[in-house]
Amino acid sequence: MGKPDQPGVAIMLFVTFMQVPLVTLLDGLRNLRFIGPLLAANFIGVPLLLLLTRPLLPDVPLVQFGILLVLLAPCIDYIVTFCHLERGDAARLLACTPLLLLPLYLALFLDDAAAALISPAPFAQAFIWLILMPLIGAGLLQHIQPRFLIVQRTANAAGWLPVPATAGVPWHSVALRVIR
Repeated sequence: MGKPDQPGVAIMLFVTFMQVPLVTLLDGLRNLRFIGPLLAANFIGVPLLLLLTRPLLPDVPLVQFGILLVLLAPCIDYIVTFCHLERGDAARLLACTPLLLLPLYLALFLDDAAAALISPAPFAQAFIWLILMPLIGAGLLQHIQPRFLIVQRTANAAGWLPVPATAGVPWHSVALRVIR
C-alpha cells in the first residue's frame, strides 16, 4: 500500500493535530456529558434523518454516495480547527474523532450500484497515511517539544497553519481517490 499523492491533506491534519494537547487525548473519552450527545447525534440523529430523506436523493449512485459520505463522516479537520479557534474543547473533540469517522453502517444506506463504486483500499490507505501518521508525528513532536527549542518554535509556527493548510488542499482530487 503506497503513500497517497496528496501530501497537502497530511500536512493539514498534522498542523491541526499539533493544536491539540495529545497527552490529554484519552481524557476526552471519559466525559459522558460530552460524548453522549455527540454519539447520539452521529449514530442516531443523522442516520434517522438520512432514512427519512433517502427517497429524496437523486437516483445517481455517485451523487448518493457523496451525499451520504458528507453526512455520515463529519469533516474532522474543520471541526477541530474551528473548535480550537473558538477556544472550544478541541482536545476532547479530537479524542472522540475515531468514533465519528466513516461509520460502518454507510453500506446500509447505499444501494448495490452505489456500493460498487467504493473501493476499500483507498480508505485504508488514507487512514494510515493521512490520519494515523500525522497524528503520531504530532504526538511525537509534542512529546519532545519541552526539550528542544527548535521543536517549540516549529510547534508555535504550526499554530498559524491549520486554516491556510485547509484552504490549500485540492479537495476535489482527494474525493475522487475513493471512487473506482
